[in-house]
Amino acid sequence: MLELPAECLVVSDLGVFRLVRETVHAAAFSGRSGGLGLCLTIDPDDWSFRAVLTLADERWGQAETFTDGSSFSLAGAVHAVGDWLDSLATDDYLNDTERDVRYLDTACGKVAYYAYNVELAKTPVLFVHGGPGGESSPVRMRTLRLDRPVYCYDQLGCGRSDRISDLSSWRVENYVAELRTVIEKLGLREVILSGASWGAGLITAYIERYGTDGIKACILPSPFLNSQVWTDDQQMNFKLMPATFQQEMARCVREHDTGPAYHALMREYDKRFLFVQPENAPIADAAGDAYSDVFEVLWGPDENVCTGSLQGFDVEPALTKLEMPVLFVCGDSDEVTLPTMMRYRGMVPGSQLAVVPGAGHATAKDQPVLYQEILVRFLRDL
Repeated sequence: MLELPAECLVVSDLGVFRLVRETVHAAAFSGRSGGLGLCLTIDPDDWSFRAVLTLADERWGQAETFTDGSSFSLAGAVHAVGDWLDSLATDDYLNDTERDVRYLDTACGKVAYYAYNVELAKTPVLFVHGGPGGESSPVRMRTLRLDRPVYCYDQLGCGRSDRISDLSSWRVENYVAELRTVIEKLGLREVILSGASWGAGLITAYIERYGTDGIKACILPSPFLNSQVWTDDQQMNFKLMPATFQQEMARCVREHDTGPAYHALMREYDKRFLFVQPENAPIADAAGDAYSDVFEVLWGPDENVCTGSLQGFDVEPALTKLEMPVLFVCGDSDEVTLPTMMRYRGMVPGSQLAVVPGAGHATAKDQPVLYQEILVRFLRDL
């Protein structure tokens, strides 16, 4: 008779499935993830197995079936089924996030959000995107393959969320209140908060305002916590650029030139400190072309000198309130310099710092596999 556990976990880009044995004596497991149902049946005689993915999601035209000759163990079957599901997770399927989006009503408009692996029981992670003026990355959040519920949302004025009616009066406090509403309306009584760059600043501003109740851990990649520190770090990075770049950037700053010449320089800079992998060069080019209206109001038209409402922004003191597990992450060619990251780590006793090789400020985009492994390792016991 097969010795089988009560449940097993199948991990894939389609979703993370918690499969539970149907009866004590059966060699069949079933579970759901993201609107898809998965059944796994083991043959007790030769460890052969059969997996069936049901058509609960309307993007599937029919149920999918997979049979393998033998697995020799439950772990072997689970691994093979995960590989099979990954083969079905085409770019067309994963990028069709229009069907995944949901909305929350807030005081200032509808906020778009995404939820994956909600059937799992561990403490959920809520991802807070960067910018300001960026948007969430639902495909990346889904394909992190975390064994817990994963949520992300578009801040107002961003992505699929409503536009802000009076952007000129919008402040950090509005986004802090929005984050509070998102946490409450999603029912996240206990949550792990993860935010990169501006997202880290927003999380830390939230903690400064509301404290740490219900926050089980924080993940803060390449954090923007102080507008002056950010400017100082950029000046340090400029010194690593070619002399012609430094001379022309000095002219732009002196003459308040934020036109085409400035954006051309920022495209060079972004390829050195934002996206460093060659395949991401087109993204770096696009990033250096123009900035969103939210970014220009909160920060300003010059990415290196704050003239917007974030002028004087400083939530560094709130780091001393973080008594839960904290993970800092940065790239080895990050816009946030390593001395700044080391200082932040020193402000949070017991925190961890992971420096990712071959990555800029957009660490998760430059090194997605390493980034995923770092998060999985940190979250393993939470």
